[in-house]
Amino acid sequence: MVERLQPLVGRSRELRHLSQALEGVAEGQGSSVLVVGEAGLGKSRLLEASAHGAQGAGFTTAWGRCWEAGEAPAFWPWTQVLRAVLRDRPGAEASLGAYRRRLFAGLLPELQSSPAPEDGTPFELFDVVARWLCEMASIRPLWLGLEDLHAADLASLGLVDHLTRLLRSAPILLVGAARETDFAPEPREVFWRAAREATLMRPSPLEEEEVREYVRQTLSKVTPETMTSILRATEGNALFMVELVRWLQQAGPDAHPETMIPPTVRATITHRLSRLDDDTRRALALAALVGREIVPARVEGAFGLPVMAALQTAADHHLGFPTAQGWRFSHGVIADVLVRSLSPEEARKHHGQYADHLAERREGPSAELAHHYGRAGPERRSDADRAYLESARVALDRHAHADALRLASEISIGPFQGPAQVVMGLAHIAAGRPDEGRKVCQVAFRSAEMRGDAALMAEAALAYGAVYRFAEIDSELVHMLERAQLALGPAHPGLRARVMGRLAAAQQPAEDPRGPVRLAAEAIREAEAHGQDLDLMLTLRAASSAMVDMAAARTRQEVGARHLELGRRMASSYDIYRAQLRLAFDAFELGQLAEAEDHLSGVRALCAGDELPPRVRWRAAAVRALKALWSREDEPESWIDRARELGRAAGDGNAEVVWIYQRTQLAVQRGDAAGVHALEPHFSQMWSSSRVGRVMARTAWAGALLELGLEDAARETAPRGVLRQASALRDHTLLDAVARLAALYEDREAAAGVLAILDADDVQYIHRGVAGMTWVGRSTATRELVLRLEGSGSVSPSRVEGSEGPSFDREGEAWRVRFSGRSFVIRPSKGIDMLIHLIERPREDVHVLDLIHREGPASFVDRGEGDELLDARARADYKRRVVELQAELDAATEAHDIGRATTARAELETLTEALLASTGLGGRSRRAAGTEERARQNVRKRLKDAFRRIGAVDPELGRYLERSVRTGRFCRYEP
Repeated sequence: MVERLQPLVGRSRELRHLSQALEGVAEGQGSSVLVVGEAGLGKSRLLEASAHGAQGAGFTTAWGRCWEAGEAPAFWPWTQVLRAVLRDRPGAEASLGAYRRRLFAGLLPELQSSPAPEDGTPFELFDVVARWLCEMASIRPLWLGLEDLHAADLASLGLVDHLTRLLRSAPILLVGAARETDFAPEPREVFWRAAREATLMRPSPLEEEEVREYVRQTLSKVTPETMTSILRATEGNALFMVELVRWLQQAGPDAHPETMIPPTVRATITHRLSRLDDDTRRALALAALVGREIVPARVEGAFGLPVMAALQTAADHHLGFPTAQGWRFSHGVIADVLVRSLSPEEARKHHGQYADHLAERREGPSAELAHHYGRAGPERRSDADRAYLESARVALDRHAHADALRLASEISIGPFQGPAQVVMGLAHIAAGRPDEGRKVCQVAFRSAEMRGDAALMAEAALAYGAVYRFAEIDSELVHMLERAQLALGPAHPGLRARVMGRLAAAQQPAEDPRGPVRLAAEAIREAEAHGQDLDLMLTLRAASSAMVDMAAARTRQEVGARHLELGRRMASSYDIYRAQLRLAFDAFELGQLAEAEDHLSGVRALCAGDELPPRVRWRAAAVRALKALWSREDEPESWIDRARELGRAAGDGNAEVVWIYQRTQLAVQRGDAAGVHALEPHFSQMWSSSRVGRVMARTAWAGALLELGLEDAARETAPRGVLRQASALRDHTLLDAVARLAALYEDREAAAGVLAILDADDVQYIHRGVAGMTWVGRSTATRELVLRLEGSGSVSPSRVEGSEGPSFDREGEAWRVRFSGRSFVIRPSKGIDMLIHLIERPREDVHVLDLIHREGPASFVDRGEGDELLDARARADYKRRVVELQAELDAATEAHDIGRATTARAELETLTEALLASTGLGGRSRRAAGTEERARQNVRKRLKDAFRRIGAVDPELGRYLERSVRTGRFCRYEP
């Protein structure tokens, strides 16, 4: 590998390190090397040598160069890297998938994506980019070079930090170079955090013999006096040495270096530049004013000078070289010397001239425009502020929240300060500082209100409410949105619709939810009349949150269908996911079981693929748990717990609420009173910050207690006052719990309210909604309970039976089946016989071996089990490591250490999946299939066949039996 590296005098030690790193990567062990030091110590040359060696070894190489002069857009060096990888890897773009493509489109505008914005965090962007690079490296090793990291934006350095923590098992060599003394304080902190995971290389000044060797190789004639003068002047500085030798080459053999050698590298470069004619020097100075890396056509167009000819002359004198993007000065010091040759007045004038050229032709990123206007003097301050605001918004869209804050803070007092404060508020909120972000939004709102700027009031209020928190009413948010709605007139129909939709959501759950539901419907109508898809999409997101579980299911279904259609048209997977998840419960409530199943299948497919942000993909496991609970499949708790762990790892608090509801439903199904009681601390914490939220949680838990006949505990949990508050909410997910409480307290008014909702909204099935992700059952039992209360004034709030189940009677060799006034004949089978055996023993657990050996007890059958998938010691080690990783993850999250959190989260997810796979009911160890396991699989297969055969003749009975028969080691018919 060493021989493949480009020769570089005086750097044998560093080259050996880089060679060893390349060899390790070639063997699949990724690493990162950060080269830091003072200017002129050959850092860039080491990168070039490493890239040369990587190319010779068959690596894909990608460069990212930071702008040493001028503001670059966030992630600019990584934008260059990603473009190079996509360009050099056939099929790389196709491998992105929908979700990654949308994130990448923020960095690479050429990747067209959905115009609908989606929530995101810097961590998600870091993780998606880093893991995609690891995928690409698994096909062919990658060499990634990042030059001048001291000039990088915070987002780029954050990605460096993140990637260095993922490289141990990926064939990637990341090599970065930076001048140690040129960092700003905050970027320096991020850089040195990344350096903890990297190999740090500090090139030292060249040794005397190394300087002598280079001089002898380069100069045809070297006198002892010349050599001594060079050694004394350069003191081992590689840049000074190279520039001095080139100056001596230009000076010719008659030069007297012992008296003429300049005292500094800048003076040396100045001497070299003095040999150029005035026009060339001026053209180069204006090019350097633009930055170290330039697009020659832009410079030529802005200043009207023959820049291309000047650059060719500069290349002949080793002052720069052409690149794929344009042209680049050999070193930042050269560009700096050229810029210093301009007077301050000239520099300000030409900064403004170049910015005007960019603005007129809409060329270059907004951050570059802001940089040049910002240096064009106070008379261009307004132009600078406008450009800084635009660049801050771009950074925010790219999830570069620290850079958005920095750019927005550059804006002075004036008309752009209010919009800048909105950007800063959003950046704080997205970066995990919601309280600080809301305070900034409040300041922006009040300032806009004083000036009468209705649009800015609306933007500030929407930014304040950017994060929707279920069951929490923020009075300040409601006040801001109401004031903004009043201030907005017909000139802003789209913005007004968005404010109305968000206001409706902000008021839910309301004591009377009908008002917010009407407001949400009005917002949707106004957005549709406005005719802009993006405004309608954002309005639907908020308005549907105001309607969920509160409006009639058919109304919600119409809104959801509109949302789904628009999401598909705009190719927004996030909106498709949201709409389908809610449509599943709407369809279920209306008894449209096939439609509900189709929507849930769509949700699972989206969550299982690369269509959605990682933070919502836990929903795939939650959907599996939902279906397992409904169909009474074996061991739904494995899916319930898996969804919770994945949601925790993704940082989504909704996963905890779903876990509480699904665990409660499982305990009720099993008649496990102790299991329900164990969930009390979780219910008491759920939505505890909101009075309405507390009422909802206490009502739901009391309903579970009553299903198990625990009336005294239910009275303690939900006194009569809680019942009155809950019945006023008109929440469809609480209908059965309110009905049971009404029966407990003999409250006919509450019962009448439940009955009115059941009839008016055509409720066929009860569910816990998106928040609980649990299907309970038909509304028949709830309806019968409240009707009995109205008729007799007294009824047990415990489980009420629904319609009479099926009967099976022999008719020759076949069976006559009767159900709901209908009858039909079906041929016998082993599955039908097993089903009849269960139906004859309702609510009785029957072991699978007893079902197979129905002639007598199966106790004599060998129930030999296979070996444990994980023995006790291995499970204990796994669980101990899970506890350690959880603690490490919490500490890393609190310290905002993204890399350490990612590593811990990945290992935690792997261990959790292994434990779930090896653990069964009650925490028992799963074993390889033995006699009992084979019997369980056989019984389930036979019963499924029976359901299918019956369903082919009577679909309603087929569905009834699927939901009434639970399979597993013990099977049970639960009418």
